[in-house]
Amino acid sequence: MPETKPNLYQKITQIIDAIGIIEKDSKAPDAMGGYKFTSHGAVIGHLRRELTSRNVVILPSGDELLRFEVTEKRVPTMQNGQVVSEKVSYSYHSVVKYNFRVLDGDNPSESFDGNWIGEGMDSGNSESWNFSREILFNEVV
Repeated sequence: MPETKPNLYQKITQIIDAIGIIEKDSKAPDAMGGYKFTSHGAVIGHLRRELTSRNVVILPSGDELLRFEVTEKRVPTMQNGQVVSEKVSYSYHSVVKYNFRVLDGDNPSESFDGNWIGEGMDSGNSESWNFSREILFNEVV
């Protein structure tokens, strides 16, 4: 009897089983509590290897900016009880919805669509929405 190839959902089950529990490999700075966590790189490394080995593909199909907020912070510099200067900084917060298709590379007619919400915050520039976007497009896919 010929061997049958697993379908997409069976492959996903195999991927979940193969990845198992990913050990905590990083530690937050002491100022943030010093807790241990599993790094993004460790998760993506395991996921990408298992997806590739089973010929499962994730294709992005678009995104939508759900929220974009800019917060201004002013910090005065005091001298002799008087404000002599003021430093202004901005933080940017965004929420983006991504759409993607997961498909079986061995049988491209077998697929499903999904979405994912990404959130990013940045105090350096107005590109915070790119951070959450890059995680999906550049590192997972």
